[in-house]
Amino acid sequence: MRKRKTYPKRHRYKVGDKVVFRFAGKTRKGSVVELTREDVGLKVNAHATYVAEVYGIQYPCLGIDDSKVFGNILTEDTKAGHPIRKYGTPTHTRKGFGVSEDRGYHHMSLPRLKDMCRKYKLKIGGNKKELVERLEKRYKEENEFAVV
Repeated sequence: MRKRKTYPKRHRYKVGDKVVFRFAGKTRKGSVVELTREDVGLKVNAHATYVAEVYGIQYPCLGIDDSKVFGNILTEDTKAGHPIRKYGTPTHTRKGFGVSEDRGYHHMSLPRLKDMCRKYKLKIGGNKKELVERLEKRYKEENEFAVV
C-alpha cells in the first residue's frame, strides 16, 4: 500500500532565506523570493510552495521534501547549508537569463500559467507557448529595470 503524499500547509521558510533545492533533476543553492500557495484537489490554497532565485533565474512552484513532482526544497541539505549528496552537475556556471525551461514554465499546466498571467496582469488568452512567452518577456523586462 502506498503512503499518501503530505502537503505542508504552512511555510517553513521566509523570503530571503537561503535554501538548497532540486529542480528539473539538478540541485541548486539560492534564496526564497516569494511565498506562494497551490490548490490540492478541491482544497483551495492548501499547499505552501515557494519561488526561489539563483543568479537572476527564478524557479517557481517549489515544494518541500518531495511534496511536488518537479521541484523541492531539500530540508536536510538546507540545514547543512550545501548539498549533502551528489545529485548532478552544478549549474552555477550558467549566465544570463536562459530559456523558459530554466525557470520551469514549460512544465506548468495551462490553468496554472493563466493564473500566473492574471497575477502579473498579463493577457490570459492564447495557447500554452504564448503564455510561456508572455511570462518570459515579463520576467526579462522586470529584471532589466531592476538592474539599472
